[in-house]
Amino acid sequence: MSLDSSLPIFHLRPSPVDPKNVVELVNGAGKAVYTRTRTAGGGGKYEVVLEDALYGAHFSTVSSPSSSSKTKTILLHNPDSSVSLSLSGRLSFTWTFTWEDERYEWRQSKMSKEWTLWMMREPDPNVDVARARSGDQKSAPFCCLQSYNLQRFDTRDQKGLEIVILSSFISFIDAEQDRNPSSSSERPAASSSSGPGKKADSDPPPLPPKPNVREELGYGDFEDPPDPNEVVVKSTQSVDYYADKAFNLLNDPSFLFIILRAKSVDVIQKAVLIAEATKRLRHTRWQEVRDEEEIRQYVVEEKSLPSAVAPPPPPANSNSISSTPSKRKPPHVINLNDPSAPVLTKPPPTPPPPPAAPNHQHPWESNPISALSIYLSKIDLPDLQPKIKRGPTTTTSGFGSGRSTSPGSGIPPAEGGEGRLGRLREGLGRLGLGGSGGGGGGLRVGSQGGGGRG
Repeated sequence: MSLDSSLPIFHLRPSPVDPKNVVELVNGAGKAVYTRTRTAGGGGKYEVVLEDALYGAHFSTVSSPSSSSKTKTILLHNPDSSVSLSLSGRLSFTWTFTWEDERYEWRQSKMSKEWTLWMMREPDPNVDVARARSGDQKSAPFCCLQSYNLQRFDTRDQKGLEIVILSSFISFIDAEQDRNPSSSSERPAASSSSGPGKKADSDPPPLPPKPNVREELGYGDFEDPPDPNEVVVKSTQSVDYYADKAFNLLNDPSFLFIILRAKSVDVIQKAVLIAEATKRLRHTRWQEVRDEEEIRQYVVEEKSLPSAVAPPPPPANSNSISSTPSKRKPPHVINLNDPSAPVLTKPPPTPPPPPAAPNHQHPWESNPISALSIYLSKIDLPDLQPKIKRGPTTTTSGFGSGRSTSPGSGIPPAEGGEGRLGRLREGLGRLGLGGSGGGGGGLRVGSQGGGGRG
């Protein structure tokens, strides 16, 4: 876990006076800010007190029947208030408490020593407000407060929230030490401090290796985490789960559109079903919809690149005759030798190459879709609208009907009225039924009025 030096962070360090029962919470500068004192409760009862390291003022008391109990009570002092910390996860590490009508959850991923405290803001995205890590043989336990996220919300008693966060974190450390007492004895201190009769270590303990954050979150080395308005479709979750999540994001007034991303071929059909289920929820749960805007859908396809065709290999001998017929005529050979000598003739023409076999493969088979992005938007997105392909242009000449004049259409251009009249005159003249000038008795076709008499 990478730490920011500007954020408040508290490391656990055994007290030099009573290292068994008293633990100091030191800041980044190595100064003790709080002390945790574990009292001897009767009947195996768990009870710890969080005090001020300088003046000894009591801030909170955490009590429960045992350190491994599923419900713990955090009692705050001056002013007095009670907060219930309970285990809400069945098979996962999830502890929940409420502060000023806001619900907070401590969560721990599987096979990890790191904890994250989330402020639950459904249907809005959750916000992490603290991160912690249990210690090991190389590092001491610590808790880091995400102050930049805490200051985004109107929390009246932020100091009280800090005390509740640290008290719950201490109870988790105590429960882990009670389960594994051998590991707690081998755990190093947070910083080198000289106790009575002990010499301070000159070299600080080595830093633990940085974990791969992308690997823990489930993203690849070259893959960025998704945006807040982006839903990455995977095969592990159901269609209803993603549809409900997309419905809540669309109901958020801060998002104008959301994106359903299918980054592999096996979840493309699932993304389409999620989009249909989301739009269906907008109609069935219309009481929860904050705005009555129509949802627009845009689909962006990402196709895989076609395989490159390898060029033909060059001929082994540059003097050899190429099999491709040349467009230029071969030069005429003039025989200047003796007439009895054999006459040089032209080389026989090379037969043309056989025609290529017809390609019956469809375009989508040679260039399949590898990924799909579906945009569900409350507004128009002109950049994502499909491009309309225009057909061939049409022209109208004379009295003819409009026809295509494109070269590849195969339809001749329309002729005007004068062109057809001229061809009619020419045909009548060949039959001897029309005259061009002084012929008598023949039928003459005029361009105006009716038919004329010769």
